[in-house]
Amino acid sequence: MTENINKRMEEGIKLARLGFYSYLFDGTILSADQETFDFFELEGLYSDHVSLAGKNIETLFEYTGPKGRLREELKAKKSVSRFEYGIKTLKGNEKWGMHNSYLFQDEETGKEAVQVCFFDITDRKRQEEEKILLKERLVQSEKLQALGQLAGGIAHDFNNQLTGIIGFADLLRYELQSNVRLSHYVENILISARHSAGLTNQLLAFARKGKYLSVEIDVHRTIMEVI
Repeated sequence: MTENINKRMEEGIKLARLGFYSYLFDGTILSADQETFDFFELEGLYSDHVSLAGKNIETLFEYTGPKGRLREELKAKKSVSRFEYGIKTLKGNEKWGMHNSYLFQDEETGKEAVQVCFFDITDRKRQEEEKILLKERLVQSEKLQALGQLAGGIAHDFNNQLTGIIGFADLLRYELQSNVRLSHYVENILISARHSAGLTNQLLAFARKGKYLSVEIDVHRTIMEVI
């Protein structure tokens, strides 16, 4: 009966992908199981999980979060539940674990040690990060949409003003045909107004998610038009 219960417990632990390891408070590993070996991605770096005994736990990975926070909580509370921590393995991959830990007295050394039971939550963390990124993209999209609506409104109002400016400037040019000096001034007004109209068209294209066309321009000619 006891053997069957132990066997079922072992199978349950494997299905839940629970890992177990223990270490002295100075970091020296006392024991580690295969799940721990796999979680830290130590295949090819160490022979097996048994060979981890005696190694320092902090040489097997790099913390990506605050270092030492778990030990501080263990000292204060003697046990910690559902503690989440991020690491970077020696192979360069980022992983996340959640574990329950408690302090105990190691019988062989008589020193204070930590027993850890953990499971891999890397997939869950990645899904959470993807959700956050999608939310940020949605917010950015909404901001761009609002900006486009604002730009479209400004462009329409500005375009209405330019229509009047260009119309009256055309009338002035017609009335001042005999006055070369004043006609030149009116022509510059029309050129500037048409350039401004081009800008409003770009704003409207942005508001409507239109396409832009890049073309080469004659810089010297543009300068001569505005002076």
